[in-house]
Amino acid sequence: MSKKRALGLNTRMLAVIGVAYVVLVIITVVVVSITLRQEAVDDAADSAQNIIRRYLAIHRYFNDELKPSVFPLSDAAEGDDYFDARWMSSSYAINTIQDYHVDTTKGTPYHYREAAVGARNPANEADAFEAAYFQQIQGGAEVSQIRETREIDGEPYYVVMYPGERFTGDCMGCHSSPEVAPAGLVGTYGDTAGFGKSVGDLASVVSVRIPLASAYASADLTVRAISAELLFFMLLTFLGIYFMNRRYILRPLREVGDLAMAIANDVVPPGTPVVVDSAREVMDLADAFSTMSTRVAQTIDSLEDRVAQRTHTLDAMNQELMAEISERESIERQLAAQMRYAENLIATANVMVVGLDTGGCITVFNAQAERISGHLYADIVGHSVFDTLCPRDLLGDGAREWAILLEASAPGAEPVDGLECSTRIRTKDGLQRLVSWRGSSVVVDGAVAGSICFGVDITESDQQQRELARYRVGLETLVEERTRQLEESNDRLRRATEAKSDFLANMSHELRTPLNSIIGFTDILLKELAGPITDEQRKQLLMANDSGRHLLILVNDILDLTRVENGAASVDITEFDVTEMITHVLDSLRPAADARGLSLDFDRPQEPILIRSDVTKVRQILVNVVSNAVKFIREGGVRVECRVDDAMVSVSVADTGPGIPAEDISRVFAVFWQQKAIDCARPEGAGLGLAIARRLSHLLGGGITVSSEIGCGSTFTVKLPLEVPAFSVDNDDDEVLP
Repeated sequence: MSKKRALGLNTRMLAVIGVAYVVLVIITVVVVSITLRQEAVDDAADSAQNIIRRYLAIHRYFNDELKPSVFPLSDAAEGDDYFDARWMSSSYAINTIQDYHVDTTKGTPYHYREAAVGARNPANEADAFEAAYFQQIQGGAEVSQIRETREIDGEPYYVVMYPGERFTGDCMGCHSSPEVAPAGLVGTYGDTAGFGKSVGDLASVVSVRIPLASAYASADLTVRAISAELLFFMLLTFLGIYFMNRRYILRPLREVGDLAMAIANDVVPPGTPVVVDSAREVMDLADAFSTMSTRVAQTIDSLEDRVAQRTHTLDAMNQELMAEISERESIERQLAAQMRYAENLIATANVMVVGLDTGGCITVFNAQAERISGHLYADIVGHSVFDTLCPRDLLGDGAREWAILLEASAPGAEPVDGLECSTRIRTKDGLQRLVSWRGSSVVVDGAVAGSICFGVDITESDQQQRELARYRVGLETLVEERTRQLEESNDRLRRATEAKSDFLANMSHELRTPLNSIIGFTDILLKELAGPITDEQRKQLLMANDSGRHLLILVNDILDLTRVENGAASVDITEFDVTEMITHVLDSLRPAADARGLSLDFDRPQEPILIRSDVTKVRQILVNVVSNAVKFIREGGVRVECRVDDAMVSVSVADTGPGIPAEDISRVFAVFWQQKAIDCARPEGAGLGLAIARRLSHLLGGGITVSSEIGCGSTFTVKLPLEVPAFSVDNDDDEVLP
């Protein structure tokens, strides 16, 4: 019998180890498979990024370098109607390069498409998935680029899609209508596809697909090899465990079991030692068995002594039980006193206390209940609560809670605690009062014996709440009317702001033409191209020329501000060194600073800081901020610092000017607002420089902040992202003219 039990123990142990090892193998294989496949996806993502960068470079070369250089030669040699897609279309070049790549690599390592809806070239027509993404972007949806793994025609692919180029004014010659397009283009692609486009429309979406089948197959092969190795190792491990168990565990355990059966059958006396030759643990088990056998023999010898001791213990416990009975009688007397105290509390409580038995009949009815209801305890006790105090037609919303409370009072039901409701009661003289109830089951010896309810008369407070509700309805109506009036005022203010922007834009254009004429004519007179002039005439002409140029700057500022406010400003993204730009800006403003005896210092970093942004708008922001600092200081100078923090480049412009009062900090970036100079003279300009700089920085995804201390100067900090986001930045500047 012991041999079978030992064999069963060995089998179970091997089974447990085998199951644990198989689970470990499965987890390892799954983790390796997931890791290898993820590495394949990561490699595909890197390849897609390189493909996109390569073809963007081709696009940029064609559009920015090749076409501007070759188009004039083509127009002169072939005429305006000449069209050849082999060199005039960057998409054609990209498709041809992709075909060459496929041929040279003897396979299809990737698929690159510039897909569009209604494409001029049928090869570029978007499929259903690309068309849906194209329509989302064209419709103005905030959709970022798509990077995911999809199955196409039963094969896995890593797919990257993002918005392509948008049509500009230069594109309209070939995409607006067939009448204005080159005859060669119409002859090649026809007069239907690719026309009817507008400036700002999405031209295409870029779609890159990297096949993953080969990479997945390689990963699966590696996983199968690892699985085979682990299973082989598991087989060797099981064989080793099995033979070790037979030699060092099963045989010694069988010897111990045989001796135990011999002792149990009185073949050998208790205390006989067990001697085995096995592992340390089994030998310890044999020693422990020998020790146990010896102690059993000793226990048998001392059993009579233990019985006598147990008898003595029972006598002592009997005496303790008698003492406990005496103590229980004392506790019962205390409980009786506490019961009388509780009855007095119920009788004198300032809330209604109503007790019910399991059938819903009244058993407790205190003095406060008598005062509120007018019923006397002697008249109402023993009667149903629904026939006297709470008729069912007055329960209303509280009927459900009363039903739950009475159902819980039935024998065998689960007790309830803290059930709350509000109902009306009928007084003895036929009136109604509103009472807020809180009820619980009464449990005695583990069984529900009834229920107890506590009630508070809330008739007057309910009337007050109803009156407050009527006032609240009137107040909400007043708030709605006031909200409507504010919305109408906001609409009128919006229309006025739009009219102001339209007026400024139109007037800026109307003023700039005559101003350019005035400046041009005065330049001609000053150069004496129309004849010699006197010194007084030269003086007057210089004043007119300077005034015209100053006014032209103001008009251009107004036009820039209006363009940004109307959302007409576009962003032309290029890569440049912002530290080099700061140096050029300071060099351009240094003559003005030298004329005023001011210093311009730049703590230029040792390494260049490259950003991808609109170089023209960044230069205008820095010129406006630095020139504003030069304009408002009388002595000292301006110090510029540049650093990179969390993917943002920060340019700080600190001056030694008089500072800005705290009450004017919030108005610094408002249009047409100027801080009064310390010499009481009106500063140059119209108060537009900082307003334009702030709006342009927001357009580029950044912002401007200012800190100032009276007498110590001001510091303006321009923060711009290292790369302008692909989406357009909302213009959140809505200040009105001060």
